[in-house]
Amino acid sequence: MDSPSYQLRPRNTNDSHRRRPVSRQGLYLNTAHDVTVSDSGSGGLQGQEEAILQTWTGAVICTIVLAQAGATLVSADVAQPTNTVVSAIQVVIVDSAGNILEVRGGYVATQADLTARASQIRQQLPTTTDPAQILALQTELSAIQASLPNAPLTASLPALP
Repeated sequence: MDSPSYQLRPRNTNDSHRRRPVSRQGLYLNTAHDVTVSDSGSGGLQGQEEAILQTWTGAVICTIVLAQAGATLVSADVAQPTNTVVSAIQVVIVDSAGNILEVRGGYVATQADLTARASQIRQQLPTTTDPAQILALQTELSAIQASLPNAPLTASLPALP
């Protein structure tokens, strides 16, 4: 497949003004708990594409299948509850035995990323009128504040399992 294109992007495309780049791989932070993975190329995937969610120390939280072998276009949301912060995600291609064939990309939430997102939320809260949206933003902000002391300063991906 050609070079992958990964990004964190809003579910609501009207919120695209809130995106900001957070790494050289073209990843964009929208919320602290929702990631959209996009990948495309000719020839199809040589194995199954998976997102491995990890803690900052490398422990695997879960693995999510994004696409089956042979897929030529991948677009999938990886979402966690709003009271959770994505620590690290690595997108990999695995064979039928579960062996990692290729690392397609990754993202690590750093202290700077979380601080910036918290600032966005604090700016957005005073103008938000929908009670459900207010609750979601407050829940996300609480999760960010709880995660900040443990977040790394640099975006170094943890070791794969």
